[in-house]
Amino acid sequence: MQGSPGRHWVFGYGSLVDAGNLSQFFARHGLALGAWEHCRLAGFKRTWSVAMNNALTLPGYKYYLDPETGARPPVYVAFLNIEPGVAHADVAGTLFAVDTAALTVLDARERNYERLDVTARVSASVEGTVWSYVGHAEAGARYHEGLARNSLVIEEAYRHAVQRAFAVAQLPYTEELPHDVPSVPLTRIDT
Repeated sequence: MQGSPGRHWVFGYGSLVDAGNLSQFFARHGLALGAWEHCRLAGFKRTWSVAMNNALTLPGYKYYLDPETGARPPVYVAFLNIEPGVAHADVAGTLFAVDTAALTVLDARERNYERLDVTARVSASVEGTVWSYVGHAEAGARYHEGLARNSLVIEEAYRHAVQRAFAVAQLPYTEELPHDVPSVPLTRIDT
């Protein structure tokens, strides 16, 4: 797969692996999913190491409710991340072409992350810059705060959706689960 010079690509390693859902996400923003392929990212491992504080309401973001009680649990919700600097490790995922409009939409969606240039680490040969979203320090601090308070959870539907995406793509999926962090059913509310 070859792109044009100056083109942008994004390597997705969690929910962005599902090309069908990704296509629907872009369509909601008046965009289309272009070229994509599965590949690997060297020198990283997949972890659950970023989190949001569910007690806060942030404009244009989300929060979660307990599906049984309808209450908003005061928990920290963990999300997948990749951590660099892991020798002899790699992460499977999806590489997809984006323009600057799509990058802007993804930057807003991935507010717990910052874009990192990983061009030299992907197994695919493309022209242009390859970005991936890596958890920023504040999201990592929320993760550790949730662990310290024993109030860190993983949204069950998100975890299962990622596992299904990898199964459908026939990609190997490994995750490093935080010790004793439960996957729980939650209802997502977008603000």
